[in-house]
Amino acid sequence: MTRSGMRINLEVDGTMPTSFMHLGGVPTMSLFTESEAVYGVPSKAEIALVLDTSLSMTTIDSGSESRLDALRSAVGEMVLELIDPDAAVEIKMAIVPFSNHVNVGVDQDGASWLAVPADLTQTETNCHNKHSWYVDNCESVTKSCGSDNVESTCATWDCGELEATADDWECTVSTREWEWHGCVQPRTDAFHLQAGYYSAEQIPGILSLDPRRCATPIQPMTHVADDLDNAIDGLAARSETYIPTGLIWGLRMLTETAPFPAENSISEYMSQGGIKSIVLMSDGENTLFPDATGEVLDDGDNPAIANANTNAICETIKQAGVEIYVVAYNIDDAATSAILEDCASSESRFYPATSTDELKQVFVAITQQLGRDVSISG
Repeated sequence: MTRSGMRINLEVDGTMPTSFMHLGGVPTMSLFTESEAVYGVPSKAEIALVLDTSLSMTTIDSGSESRLDALRSAVGEMVLELIDPDAAVEIKMAIVPFSNHVNVGVDQDGASWLAVPADLTQTETNCHNKHSWYVDNCESVTKSCGSDNVESTCATWDCGELEATADDWECTVSTREWEWHGCVQPRTDAFHLQAGYYSAEQIPGILSLDPRRCATPIQPMTHVADDLDNAIDGLAARSETYIPTGLIWGLRMLTETAPFPAENSISEYMSQGGIKSIVLMSDGENTLFPDATGEVLDDGDNPAIANANTNAICETIKQAGVEIYVVAYNIDDAATSAILEDCASSESRFYPATSTDELKQVFVAITQQLGRDVSISG
C-alpha cells in the first residue's frame, strides 16, 4: 500500500487455491489486482503539462494530422474540461514545452535566478569554393539526413578527390547578431536536476542567431483558460529530445520558490487537500545529453547519461509528493518505454498510445482521473 497526498493505492499480488482446476493438477493460480481511492474532497489542484515538442512531433502517422496537431487538440480539450472559474474545485495548469532546451520567455531577463550573457555581434570572413567550381567539376547527389529521428534528404556535391585551388575560392564578410530569445540550458552537474539553490548557481541563458533555437515559451501556472489556449495554439516543433529538461521545469512550476513560485509548497498544498501533478508526454527516446557544464550535446548513439538523468528526476518528483502521469506515444525503443513506465506514479498512470486517435483518448482518460474527486478502480 502506498499513499501520495489524498490518494491511497493498494496492490495485491499472490496466489489463490483452485477447486475444479485442482482436479486437473493445478492447485493454485496467480492473482494480481490494483485499487485506488481518493479520500476527502480535494480543494484545489495544480497540473503541469510537460509536452515534447521536438521535430519528431511533425510526423504524420496516418491521415493528414501530425502528432503535434493531435497534441494541441487533446490538451485543448483537457483545458476546456478542467478549467472552470465557477467550479468548487480550483484547478490551475501550466504548460512546459520542451525539446533540447526550455524557453522561459524574454520577459524574465534580469531575474535573480537567471544569468543571461550580453548580446554579441560577430564579424567573420568566410572563404569557400565558388559555386561555379562545383557545377563545373562535381556531381550533385542526395544523401539521407535529418534530426530527432525524422528522416529527410539533403543535396550535396561529390567531387571525388579533386580539390579546389585558391583561385577557385571566394570570400565574404558577414556580421551575425547573437541574442537571447528566452532559451535556457541545464545547470552544471551539481544542480542540473535540482529545483532551487539559485543563489549558488543561476540558470544559464543561451544566445542564438535564431529565435527558433528551442521550444516555444513556458506558460506559468494559471486558471485563465485563454492564456492556456494561446500557449497551446503556439506550440511548435523544435530540435531534438532531452526529457529531463522538461521534467525539471515541470517540477519548478509546482514549487514555492523561483523561477515561477507557486502560492504554497508541495507539502503545504497537499496538507490543505490539494493535489499537484505532472503530465509528461513524449514521442521518443532521449537523443541528447548534457556535458558537465550543462551544455546539451548531440550524442544519439549513447543515451545512457540522459536516461539516468530521466530516472533521477522522476524519482525526485515522486519523492516530493507530486503525482506523475506519463503518455508514451509510438515509442519503439524498449529501454525508453521502460524508463517512462517507471517514471509514472503507478501502473495506472502510464498510458501508451500508437495513433493520434489513441493520443486524444489517453488525454480524455487522464482528464477524467484528474477531475475526479473520489475514484475506485481496479
